[in-house]
Parts: sequence; C-alpha cells; structure tokens
Amino acid sequence: MTDILCISLGPVGTRMAAPGIRAFNMARVLQQQVPGARVTLAMPPGDVSDIDPVSLPFAITQATGAELVRLAMRSDVIVSGQIPTGLLPAAMRGRFVLDMYSPLVTEWASMSRWVGKRHRRALLEAKRKHLMLELTVADLVLCANERQRDFVAGIMGTMGMVTPRQFEGDPSLRSRIAIAPLGIRPHEPVQRANVMRGVRPGFGEDDLILLWNGTIIEWYDVETLLRAIAVVSQTRPDVKLVFLGTSYPQAKSGFEDKSMGTGWVTVAMELAEELGILDKHVFFNHGWADPETTEQHLLESDIGVSTYYDNLETHFSFRVRYLDLFWAALPIICTQGDVVSEMVASRNLGASVPASDVDALAAAILRLGDPSARDVCRRNLDVMREEYRWERTLAPVIDFCTSPPPRGPEKRDRYFPLAYRSLDWAISEAHEKLRFAYRKKFLRSGYSGME
Repeated sequence: MTDILCISLGPVGTRMAAPGIRAFNMARVLQQQVPGARVTLAMPPGDVSDIDPVSLPFAITQATGAELVRLAMRSDVIVSGQIPTGLLPAAMRGRFVLDMYSPLVTEWASMSRWVGKRHRRALLEAKRKHLMLELTVADLVLCANERQRDFVAGIMGTMGMVTPRQFEGDPSLRSRIAIAPLGIRPHEPVQRANVMRGVRPGFGEDDLILLWNGTIIEWYDVETLLRAIAVVSQTRPDVKLVFLGTSYPQAKSGFEDKSMGTGWVTVAMELAEELGILDKHVFFNHGWADPETTEQHLLESDIGVSTYYDNLETHFSFRVRYLDLFWAALPIICTQGDVVSEMVASRNLGASVPASDVDALAAAILRLGDPSARDVCRRNLDVMREEYRWERTLAPVIDFCTSPPPRGPEKRDRYFPLAYRSLDWAISEAHEKLRFAYRKKFLRSGYSGME
C-alpha cells in the first residue's frame, strides 16, 4: 500500500479557489489511479469542509500541527504547494512533491506591495529562503508550463541542486521537474436554467455577455477592460460584463484583504460608476459563487475575458481561471504575455491583445461579438478541452507515486545543503517576525514598554 498525503493550502468544500480545487482533484485522481493507494487530504486548521466525507473515495481531515506531523510521518509520498518546517524530517524520510503550479516568487512580489519597503524586503527574503528549503527536500517539482519549468530549473541549478549524480541519471531533469497544470471540471457541461438572460435585472435574452470568472486581484488590469467596455457600449448597447466573484474564499483580516482583491473591487466599482457603466454594462456578483452557479454563468456567457499587466508575473503564469473557460468552450479574450495568450492566438480560441491597449481590446470584443466568429473558437476549444482532463495533467504525479523511491545516495546529497539553508532561513524568519510582525502586535495592543 502506498500512503499519500495531499496538503491543501486553502479551503476544501463547495466554494473553493485554486489551492483547494488543486488539492481535492489531486487526492481524487491519485486514489483512483495509484493501485493500492491510501490517500488523505489535509485541510488547514480552522477550515471546516461542507463536503460529506462519506461521499469521497479518500480520507479528508482538518489537520492541526501535531496531527499533520503524524500523517506526514506515516506517508510514503507528501504532495503540497508549501511544507511547514516541522514536516521537513518527514519529507526527507519519504518522498516530497512540491506543487509549484503557481509562480510563487513573482506572486509574492505582487502581493507584498502594500507593506512598507523594509518590511517587504524582510518578508520576501524569508519566503525566498523557505522556498529554497522546499526545493532542497523536493523529490519532484510540479510546474504548469515549460516557462515555469525553465524558471525552476534555473533556480535549482543556481542552488547547486543539479548535482553530477542527478545530471548523469537524468540530463533532461524530467524526473525532477515535471509539467502538471490544473485540469478542467471532471463532468460534462450541462446548461440548465438561466441565471442572467431574462432573469437578472438589466439583462436581455440576446445580450452580448462577457464573463470575468474570478475575483479581482491587484496584478490584473481591470481598468483597461472597464474603459474598453465603455467604448464598446457606444456601438453595442447590449454588451454586459459580469464579474463572477468579489471575495476570495481565503480572505481574512490583514494581509489577504489588501492583497487578494477586497480593496481592488471597490476601486473597480468606483471606476465603473465614473464611466457611467455600473449596473448598466458592468455588474458585480458579490461573494464567491458555488460550483453550480459558476457553471451556469460560464455556459450562459458568450466570451470569457481576462486582462493583466505586462510583467514577470504574467510571463510565467498559467491563469487557473482559464481552465473553466476551456471546460465551457467559452471563447477567450486576454492580454498578450503568457502561454495561454499564445495558445489563444495560435489555435484560434478567441483574441489576445497588447497589454493596456483600450482600443485593441474594444476591437476584439466587437469582433467576437459576431456569433460566427465565436462558433469557430468553440469548435477549437472542444478539441483542446480533452488535453486538460485531470487524469492527463496529473500523469507525472501518478507515475511518480507508482515508481520506486530514489536511491539512498541521492537523498544523502541533500543533508548538508538542508542544514545550512535551514539555519539561513531561521535567521531571516526571526528577523522578519521580531522586527515587524510581533512588534506590530505589541503596538496594536497598546503596550508601551518597548524601546
């Protein structure tokens, strides 16, 4: 029996964002595809799932620190996007899959912009060094595309993790760094009752509906999209843009509120009102939609739209929200710069436009306003959709879990790097916590005894 622990970094339930969706389907597919597997999905403490555990083919638990250590120590394989330092011994004892489907380094740089400059430097330094720890213990690193794989290979090469023994055994590093993007919803699209057309105030049966299927995050360019909608509405008064979600499921007070869209929704609504298109051509669904509501919005819309900035985060990204557009065969309008925008252009899945170009974006919306143009895109998306079944995208993980564990010498090569990187990280982590996080808590509590 192969004991597999999948650690979710987000809530798992009827309302899930990318981390929960990824971990849930990872557990589901590994339970089905790995012979004799015993799979456990561990959720963060405090996140209570509303899914009936009896209905699942794998075990699901809310893991505290001690429970998580116990589960990790009994596991043959641990799969997680991050690993607490307390689990490093378990990761070294067994096998560890580091799931870097999201380019963490570039996201951290974007998410931390709201903190002070000195705190930001300390925060990112501690995170960077912890990532180096994780890469040191990882037996397999997962990426979403070839660009990300090149990025990770460069980091590991610079760290000295591409040892002569590793290179001689696998010069391509495919056994160490694999491509495993997210997959589409496992069931087929079925359109039921309308949720917008002729139902929601302001929506007609024949309106041209654009869907932004996710929340608004600070590294997305909503301003250009809103201005393009204002332009299009002059010649297509039937155009409607719907923002599907405005509250990230993991949002809490503090860091997430400022960095995962909460404040940016207000900015977007204010701009839409200033342009005179709020609740006329632009509509916001407040909260986070459940799976059924999300699916009906996808299937009822005409175009999926996603716009962002020309930067490093965009270059290495693979937007999770695109998978739902693939699933629904929904023509895509997006900004140029990432791998999906290249797929959109080369496979005629919609239109990709230059970043921050209002006129080009408006022209693309008008072009795809033609039903015949959308029909061509839908046929192409139908063909491509099969490439993103979870069983296919997770094939490298399935192969890893069914293959023999690495030889002892290869593991021993990591002991010394792990020791000095652990010390290096601990110093940076202590500096960030003592100088900024803990000091801030004392000041908020009114304690005045600190010099």
